[in-house]
Amino acid sequence: MFKTIEQFEVGEEIQGYYLVKQSAIKNTAAGKKYMDATLMDASGEINAKIWDGEPVLLTIFKEGEIIKVSAKVNSWQGQKQLSVHKYRPINPSDDLDVEKFVPSAPIKAEILYDNIFAAIDAMKNEDIKRLVKALIVERKEKFMFYPAAKSNHHAVRAGLMYHIYRMLELGKAMAGVYPEVNLDLLKAGIILHDLCKIDEMATNALGLVSEYTKEGNFLGHITIGIQLIGEKGKSLHIDEEVVLLIQHMLLSHHYFPEYGSPKKPMFLEAELLHHIDMIDARIYDIGKAVRDTPKGEFSEPVWSMEKRRLYNHGL
Repeated sequence: MFKTIEQFEVGEEIQGYYLVKQSAIKNTAAGKKYMDATLMDASGEINAKIWDGEPVLLTIFKEGEIIKVSAKVNSWQGQKQLSVHKYRPINPSDDLDVEKFVPSAPIKAEILYDNIFAAIDAMKNEDIKRLVKALIVERKEKFMFYPAAKSNHHAVRAGLMYHIYRMLELGKAMAGVYPEVNLDLLKAGIILHDLCKIDEMATNALGLVSEYTKEGNFLGHITIGIQLIGEKGKSLHIDEEVVLLIQHMLLSHHYFPEYGSPKKPMFLEAELLHHIDMIDARIYDIGKAVRDTPKGEFSEPVWSMEKRRLYNHGL
């Protein structure tokens, strides 16, 4: 049984399969080439070095590839580091599950998609249903694995769908308390508010974001999403009022200009979208910080929580 990265102990020899997150061939002070890489699995990541590898063999360490390694766990400047002895690419007989190598949503992507699609099918407003369904169906391939962010909340494989799924559950519960909520409109905003993260971030099929795209840097997912909804609405002959309402929900869901929203919400469902988004994002980040913190101790500063250190009460 292979150990996960979080189980490594300094001084032990390990063997296992790990994903290459980053890799680069560098030179020592003496001019000798070595491999500097970051390996990862679903439990975390670790720096790895190959000091005496043949240059042609070092090409095995391709970013986004899974490899098998044998290595010793060392400590360098207070951090665990692997000194790799042997390594090889994987082959079909290894029969590996990709979710063991990258942090993934705790619910299978297929189940998340089916739940989201069921929420669309339950809509009563035909214009809203046709618009949302068309946008989701045409982006299904990437929707199945995209994270919701590069490094913040739900930055895991299928994290975008997981974020939407949890927001839909919260939205339905709130609509049960407040009958004045138009649930179809709220669900549309929830499902579409971050959909164009697919255009904003360059991500491989493992759900790993390499960088922001040119469109992501210049426009951002909100602007891209507003354009997409407008174009799709015209092509499907969707009621202009419906299109405008959903566009406003996207435009205003970050609430503040400094976070990308030039307008604040101007109707109930848009206001709720912002708060539901914030609730789910914050609960996710709080949960992650507390899971990584021993009982009775404070976490490292959490950037998304104004750099607050969160306490694990363990109750």
